[in-house]
Amino acid sequence: MFECRSAPDTARENGHRERGFIMRTMNIAIIGLQSRGEVLLDQLISRYHPRINIVCAVEAEEGPARRKAAICGIALVELDELLGFVDEIDVIFDLRDDVEMNRQLRQVLAYRDNHHTHLFSENALELMSILLAERPDVRAA
Repeated sequence: MFECRSAPDTARENGHRERGFIMRTMNIAIIGLQSRGEVLLDQLISRYHPRINIVCAVEAEEGPARRKAAICGIALVELDELLGFVDEIDVIFDLRDDVEMNRQLRQVLAYRDNHHTHLFSENALELMSILLAERPDVRAA
């Protein structure tokens, strides 16, 4: 069984004090909870940090990750709903492996003149995983 860890309401509302500075909470959305999306969700919900707030997840298919998100109080929304409040999201992990849908999401952000929300694809997540791994797989050229 997993344990949901979430920030206290005051940390989410007021930011987190770190070394005398108020650090803003990062609002995150995950699109696609299959495969890597489930791994990312597991990592985020198992490692509480007061500056990380998983606002919502988009996943049409029933599965263990969708159930975990619901149990942890993470809103399960449709993509159209997410686009309605995308300006409040700092980071979107788009892990659907659908290049055309990712392109359309980028177009929506551009159309709304949203320079705030960062969109990470499955490739970006894989790169971060490689760079942050305890024992990276380094191969000689």
